[in-house]
Amino acid sequence: MLAVINQVLSLSAEPPLPVPPAWTPLPLGLLAPRGWALEQLLLQANSLSGYMPLSTFPGADTVNQSVWVGGTAAPKGGTDQWLPYWANGNVPLLMLLRAAGPAAVARLDPAAQLGPVVDRMMQYVLGHVNRSKSGPGAGWIGPFLNEPGDTNGHGLWDPLNMCRALLMYSEGEPSSRPAVAAAVVAHLTAEARLLESDPVYKWAATRWPTFVQVCLYVVDHVVPQFAGARAVLPLGAAGTTKLLMGASRLFRAKGMDWRGYYNGSSAVRFPTGPVAGWNTHDHGVNNAEGALAWPAMDRR
Repeated sequence: MLAVINQVLSLSAEPPLPVPPAWTPLPLGLLAPRGWALEQLLLQANSLSGYMPLSTFPGADTVNQSVWVGGTAAPKGGTDQWLPYWANGNVPLLMLLRAAGPAAVARLDPAAQLGPVVDRMMQYVLGHVNRSKSGPGAGWIGPFLNEPGDTNGHGLWDPLNMCRALLMYSEGEPSSRPAVAAAVVAHLTAEARLLESDPVYKWAATRWPTFVQVCLYVVDHVVPQFAGARAVLPLGAAGTTKLLMGASRLFRAKGMDWRGYYNGSSAVRFPTGPVAGWNTHDHGVNNAEGALAWPAMDRR
């Protein structure tokens, strides 16, 4: 009887499919900013944010000369995550301004070239996906680095912001959707393969909720739209959903126990006093990732 109860509890705790979302964000391009919101977006686009790809100030080369787009900039802090971070903010910025119409786009500073720069970067990433059919990097987007060769855990984490940026780009630029969907699914499939064997630590361990979020987006939006397209979903709709949900659970199991961190039940706990030294689990942004753990996994 105890074995039967445990099995039922296990099935109820780990359903094979996520429950439908309580709410669905409107896609970029559907709403057009006006008034104060539009002015703030233009201010951001026509200042430091929009000029980053052309800037020469120290550190800007991690964006405008990133290896993500064929540049030669050396990784800063041992990571190439900076262009994906920039794209994760500036792609939706541009999509909102395009949704506002030609008059808003005409107010973009032509010297910054934000529109052409974003379009060119997204197309470069899509055009340089690892298209090999075998090997650990098959399907990978961007610089490939698996965890045994990366003691800081950047390999599984760094590309996820680019996945987000590509998906947001596809919302605002519908013609790119098939290519973006195929690239993101292939990349998540590659990460799922690595999760079977690779260790998960430091940055990847703390930021697994982002992987879950991207997987849920694919399950909610990409799978229904491309259910019959094998070029996008080689495993089919059901197979892709099963793979991504299984990989999400595995990433969570191998990553940081955020629930235990906050309720004090794990070995690594939320600090109640000054932190003696820098670490990844008490890092502010990583704590924000921890806050995503509940909405990310409780949807399952």
